[in-house]
Amino acid sequence: MDEPTNNPADGGSSPRRPVVAAVQLAPAQEAYSAYATHFTGCGACRDLDRTCETGTELWRAWRRESDAAGRLLRGETA
Repeated sequence: MDEPTNNPADGGSSPRRPVVAAVQLAPAQEAYSAYATHFTGCGACRDLDRTCETGTELWRAWRRESDAAGRLLRGETA
């Protein structure tokens, strides 16, 4: 049968680019991404008995951004 395929015309020799490079995330998404990326790679963040100042600051930044987004959605100005 003559069904279309997903094979690239050039045989797949061109490098694939991530879709994320062409998309701009919202500030709250950017802040959460920074927090999650740090958290998953930081031993202190993953250990309940230790603290990480960087992780704490990234979490606070995410909360500030998400709270600001919530205020914007509710129509609050201050």
